[in-house]
Parts: sequence; C-alpha cells; structure tokens
Amino acid sequence: MDSVFFDKNITKEFLSETKLNTVQGEISGRVFARNYGDNIPGATVLIQGTTNGVDTDEDGYFRLKAKLGDVISVQYLGFKTLRFIVEGSYFEIPLEEEEMLELESIVVDSYRTMPNNADAEVIQKNKTMSNVLDGHANIKARKNLSETAFFYPNLYPNEKGEVEIKFKAPEALTKWKLKTLANDKNGNSNYFAHLAYTQRNVMIQPNMPRFVRETDEIELKARVSNTTNDKLKATALLRLFNTVTGEEITDEIIKTKILIPVDIQANSSNSVSWKVQIPKNIEGLQYRISVQAGNFTDAEESVIPVLSNRQLVTETIPVWQLANETKKYELTNLVENQSTSLENHQLRIDISNNATWLMMQSLPYLYEYPYNCSEQLFAKYFAYAIAAYILETNEPIQKLVAAWRENPKSKFEENDELNQILAQDLPWLKDLISDDEKKAQFVSYFGEQNLLKEVDKIEDVLIERQTVSGGIPWFDGGRASNYITNHILITAAKLKKLNIEPTFISTDKETKFINKANVYLDVTFNDLFTKEKEATVFEVIDYALVKSYYADVFSIPENNKIRIDKRLAELRNDWITLPLYEKAKLILIANRKGDKQWANEITNQLEQTAVLDETYGMFWRGNISTYYFNYNEAEVQALLVEAFKEMKKPQTTINKLNTWLISRKSQTSWGTTKATTEALYAILLGEDQNAISKESIKIKVGNDKINTAKNKNEILEEAVGMFSYRWLGDKIKSDMGKIEVENKTSKPVFGGIYWQYFQDLNQIKQSQDGVLNINRSYLSQNKDRIWEPINSETKLVLGQKVKIRLTIEAKRDLSFVHLKDNRAATFEPIDVLSEYHYKDRIFYYQTNKDASTNFFFDFLPKGNHILEYEVRLNNIGNFTSGISTIQSMYAPAHSAHTSGDKVQVK
Repeated sequence: MDSVFFDKNITKEFLSETKLNTVQGEISGRVFARNYGDNIPGATVLIQGTTNGVDTDEDGYFRLKAKLGDVISVQYLGFKTLRFIVEGSYFEIPLEEEEMLELESIVVDSYRTMPNNADAEVIQKNKTMSNVLDGHANIKARKNLSETAFFYPNLYPNEKGEVEIKFKAPEALTKWKLKTLANDKNGNSNYFAHLAYTQRNVMIQPNMPRFVRETDEIELKARVSNTTNDKLKATALLRLFNTVTGEEITDEIIKTKILIPVDIQANSSNSVSWKVQIPKNIEGLQYRISVQAGNFTDAEESVIPVLSNRQLVTETIPVWQLANETKKYELTNLVENQSTSLENHQLRIDISNNATWLMMQSLPYLYEYPYNCSEQLFAKYFAYAIAAYILETNEPIQKLVAAWRENPKSKFEENDELNQILAQDLPWLKDLISDDEKKAQFVSYFGEQNLLKEVDKIEDVLIERQTVSGGIPWFDGGRASNYITNHILITAAKLKKLNIEPTFISTDKETKFINKANVYLDVTFNDLFTKEKEATVFEVIDYALVKSYYADVFSIPENNKIRIDKRLAELRNDWITLPLYEKAKLILIANRKGDKQWANEITNQLEQTAVLDETYGMFWRGNISTYYFNYNEAEVQALLVEAFKEMKKPQTTINKLNTWLISRKSQTSWGTTKATTEALYAILLGEDQNAISKESIKIKVGNDKINTAKNKNEILEEAVGMFSYRWLGDKIKSDMGKIEVENKTSKPVFGGIYWQYFQDLNQIKQSQDGVLNINRSYLSQNKDRIWEPINSETKLVLGQKVKIRLTIEAKRDLSFVHLKDNRAATFEPIDVLSEYHYKDRIFYYQTNKDASTNFFFDFLPKGNHILEYEVRLNNIGNFTSGISTIQSMYAPAHSAHTSGDKVQVK
C-alpha cells in the first residue's frame, strides 16, 4: 500500500516488514538522506498541531505514538520539511536537501518579507534596510544555553508529602526530559519521566559547530521555526564579533548577505545559512543570531572557539640568583630574530623569593587538566589539598588572593563551555586578557569552600574506582595498575609529610582505601616470586620505597620482608652501577630502615658526580629523559631533592637542586601531571623557612628599567615575594631578549624568563623513525556500503559518514600512551560514550572532547595497530584538521604526530 505524503506520492520502496516491533497505536520507521542514502540521526518527527514528537536515534530510526489520519511532520536542519498522513505502521522517509533563498529576489520591510514581482503587495515601502537592522538589534538575546536545567539529588517532602522544586530555566529552545525517582525508608520506590518543550511563536535554532579553526570556510546554518497556525514572512540576521576585543567583524568575514528573508509555513520550519571565512589572529567568535516576523522575535548569543593553525613554541631561561647578586640573561633567538613568519605571543618574567608562591602558579595546570585518569585525578586532589592548606596558613597569600578576587572577570571565565575547550586546545589564549582579568582568573581557582568540596568529590570518585583487589586502574573500568597504585600511595604519604591531612588520608577512609591499596601491593609483589622467576631489582626497590612511607602504619608481610632484606643486602655491595633514580630511592629506603651509613655513602657519591653550574644549579648529566622508557628527568630531580633534604644537607645545596628543577619548568608545568606533582612537592619540601625578605628585586629589559612604582596590589604582591611582568604580541622587540636582574633581597630568587611565539601548523610534517609512528587516513562508503579511502576526487556531502583510521607503529612495548586526534570542525563523532574497548590485541579507553577524540592505552604492545572511529559531516565548507599526536604520558620524549589535513564538504 502506498504512503501518501503532501506534494508527493512515494510508492513503497518502503520496507514491507517492520524492523521495529511496532505495537497498536504506534508508528515507527527510518529517516534517511535521499541523495546518498545515509540514515539521519536527530531528525524531529512530530504530530502536526501538537507537541507530541520524538527525535530519530543514532541510527536514524524512530517510534512514535500516533493514530490513523494524523499528519506527521519530519524536519532536519539543511533538509526540506516533509509531511505525510498516517496510513500504516512503518515508514521509510527520504529527506531532500534544501536550496537556499537569495536576498536579491526579495523586498524587505520590518514586519514582512515578500517576493519582488509585479503581483507582490508591498507594505510600508518607507521602511529601509537600516530600520530592519535596528529592529533586530533591539531583540533580547537568549544567552543561558545550559543543557541541564537542574540536578537535585536530595529532596525532602514537607508535612503534606509534597516536594516543591524552584529553578531558573535555561534559555535554550529545545526538548527537556524531567526524571524523578522517589523512595521511602521501607525501600519502596517510584520512577517518573516526562518530556517538556521550551519554544516561542517564532524561533531561530542555529546548528553551530563546537569550534572552528583559522582559515576554515564554513556555512553556518540555522533552523527558523513557526509554531503558529499562520504562514509568516521573516528575516534572519547573523552578526559576529571578536570575543576578546568585542569588535564587530560581520562585514569582514561573512561572504554572503547578512540579512536573509525566509517564508515559513504554519507549524513548520525553514533553514537559512551564511558563508563565513574564519580569519587568522582571532581567538573566538561571539555570534548573535536573530529572527523577526512582525511582532514575533527571537535571538541567541554565544561563543564559538577558534582554534589556531599555529604551533606555540616556548623558549625558557631559568633564573636563580644568590642574595644581593646581579645577573644578566639573554634569549639569543629573540635578540637575533629576523624571521618574517614568526609571530610573537608573549614575553614573560616570573621571579620570586617565595617557593610557595612559585608552586601556586602551577596549581591551575593540575586543576584544568582535561583527562580524568586516576593519576591525573589524584594530581587535582593534590593541588586542591595544597591550595586549601596554603590559604589557611599563609596570611600574605591569603590577603593577595582576597584583593585579586575583586578584579573583573574575563569573558572566558563567564563561559564555562568556552573555558573547557580553551583549557584543552588553546591554553595560551588566556594570556591575552588584561592583567587585572588574569589575576581574577588565577584566584578563581582558590575559593576555600570550593577547594574543600572538590577534595571530597575526588575522594569519593577514587574510592569508587578502586577495584576489589585494592588496586587502582588508570581509567575507570580498567584493570588494576601497580604503577598507578604505587604513585597514588606515595603522593598521599607526601601530603602527610607536608602536614596536609585531608579526610582522605587522616580518617577512617584511610583503612578503606590506603590499607586496601597497600594490601594489593603486598599481594602483587608476592606474586612476582614463583618457581620460574623472581622480582627484578627495580621491582624490589619500588616496593620497598612505597612501604617505607608507611612503615609506622602498615607492616610488611614477613615473607615479603625477608625477600626485600635479602635483595638489599646483595645491593649493599653492588649499587654503584644503578641508575640515578634507583640511587635516590635507595637513599630514602636505607635511611628509613636505619642504615644511615649506606644512605650517606650513596649521597656522597652523588655529590661527587654532580655538576655545579652558575645558571642551572646542581644536576647530573645522566639525568636525561630521552635515555630511558617511562623516565622523566624532573621526577628524578624531585626525588633527589627529597633524598638530600632527608639526609639533612645544607639549605644552599637544596636551593641548587631546586634551581635545576625549576629550569625544567615550561611556564606552568613540568610536562606531565605526575612530574608536576613531584616537582611541586620537592619545591615545598626544600623551601627556605626564613621570613620573606622585604628588599626589592630590580629588573632591566633591553634598555629600559621596569617601573616599580607600587599601588595597593603591588605592595601585597611584593609581600609574598612575587615579581611578575609580561609583554604581548607586537610590544615585544628584539632588544628585550637581553635582561638584567638585580636581587637586593637577603634570600635567593628563583623563576624563569619565557618567550613564546607561533609557527604555522602547515609547516609541520609527519614525524617518522621514532619509537612511535602514526599515520591518519579517511574513508567513505560507496553505493555498495563498502568503505573506500577518500582521495582528491571523492565528493563529501553534508550528513555523510566518514571513518577516521589511525595506524600506529610501536617499535617496542610501551605503557601509559595517549593518542589525541584533533578533528576538523565539520566532524561530529557518532560514538559519544567514554568507555574501554578491546580491539586488535590492545585494551584502551576512548573519550571525546569538543575538538578531539582521545585514546588511552595502559599497555601498547610492539607492532602495528589500527584504530577506527566514525564521524558525521555536520557543516558545509572547507576545513583544516589539527594534527594527530601520540605520546607516552609519563615520558613525553617518546612521541609522534601526523601532518595536518584539509577537508571539503559540499
């Protein structure tokens, strides 16, 4: 039987049998694109004249309660609306792409839009384009586009058994799902779910990308909907602004007419679009999109992040000076720079004689790290716990934070979604705001109540994540990891050594988490000893070290203790050839076991082989990350600081050790979250406890001395030993690469000089011949649904599926590897759930961020591996993808990347 559609009779090319188990009073079916056959997820299937409707699922199928004779409307942005009368139970619904209206064929007035022909009735001819634009400018825009209206996990009824919920609804025009679950003390429960819609008589709903990249050419589309029973004539307007400066750039980057007329049938919708050329040197686009049909209006305002096609390069000079010492520093590449393509980002000088303040500057790096693996989650916990402790015990820092909190916030801080994507892909963008905004941004991390709340939240997550065995996996749902469990136990113990004892460490939770983790390590260490093999010397040292932190709390099982003592006795006469890292561990183990003589022997040998440098302090030439797998030079130096401090070496020696450690710092971190927590601990542990010196630090940049006239904030800044200055963009000149620092204080000063500049990504070619190699390719389906490689002749169209194939070559076994595939703005992932997968002999965790798809491998075996995931083409235009990078998380020197790619969608 034929299914009758308005303006169409579609014979049953439809399926004769239902793919869904349809029940009486219900229809089901599939919505797909007529021109290329792909199913369309997210299409709206609505009973006309009602609010009863559903969206198609991720495979394009739907099920809807409807009866014979109902008129069904099917809508999807960029496709013509299709209506049909229910005369069956299952429907195959093909949608056709729309053709856009041209402005030249229309005469516009402020209320109605009509065809420009002889028969057209022209009303209010005196209305001009300016009047129309003014009308749009006065429309109040919706700005709160939050996807969650509220979440109340604990609600209690009043004496009448009623629960009253009050909330401020977001301004997004969409479908909302209300879910409630109630239970009583007897365990009785009830569940209720209901759909609600927020809508206006006339609505504009843009399909904005999550992000764009510089030089992208994109067609921005929006759906204009009419929920009245009358046909309406409307105008739609798009305006674009520079997010940082607020400057309007509409005319410069929109390549079509900015004001578009559109006819909308009753209870129907139409689409409008604008072609936009994304410029260079812009960090974000603030859009304002509006529609007006007579007295009916609607507008929406938000921000689209603009990702750079450039690579940020940082050059660093460490600063370390003794009391009352003057030194000169030179950024040679800046002084000698004659490049025409290099673009300056910032020159920054951060100097302090307060190690606590230097350490606080790195805490936001740990707060904002976007991947919640267990190690990085505990790094956030470490940062929150330390910050809360400092704010409670350090009065000068407390006063400074309170003063900075009064500064105005930047636009980035006011937009949580933008803030998240910037933290992942454009962290340098936050450098462009004013000094006052930057200070307010910095202290926003240090609200005391929020810090304690976050600490409790992370405790709960880690306790829930801990496996039955007591081990802690890298990601939730993964296998227990000895390496991760070991690290978390040691870091928790280090917090206690700093006299920081949050509830996680100091209460009953300790026996439920710390004790279980200790037992897990006891069991896994015991399992290393079988008839066929025994634990390696490195495994014995690692186990002995973590147990040494808990010697006064948890005893070592007798059989494990015997094994440790035996191996340590053997090492007592054969330790000299061990790597530097193992020697540092042995100092701590021996000293804590009471073998002071052996600990001193190792310490003296290290002192004799160390390098003493006027600029870089005290270090060892063999401490180089690239020499070993899973090795980080900052972590090694941090452990050496701890070992020398425990051996009561002079403060001058500790200062020199920390100088080299600070020299490895890249502006706010030491390359990884694990290395950063270790380094921060070492800096705090090795801090000179003498009071902050009240004298000043004088700085000369090029031929100019920095003006040190002090306002109220600067007096507070100097009270905590902070001296920080920066210059942006074209304010940076070549002669500024010569810097002189005069330390007039009675304490050593630490810090760094950082010069950052950009290189174009298109200059970056695929890396080769390392321990890791990676290649990226794209595939599309032909008419027979077979995946074929995309080449220059392949035509890609809106809504089509594309498969991204990542081919990895690992030349040896690697652990804790991260692959980040930076997507083009048109690529919308189909699989959005974060979860573990097992494919091609590898076990990995996959998660999507706004601009990238990420893969985490607990263990990546030697050999070639292929990963694939599917995306849908979400926007028309020409797009640039970022590069795909693969890197060992805890040994960043092992890395590789692809080249960038171009994608064209028609």
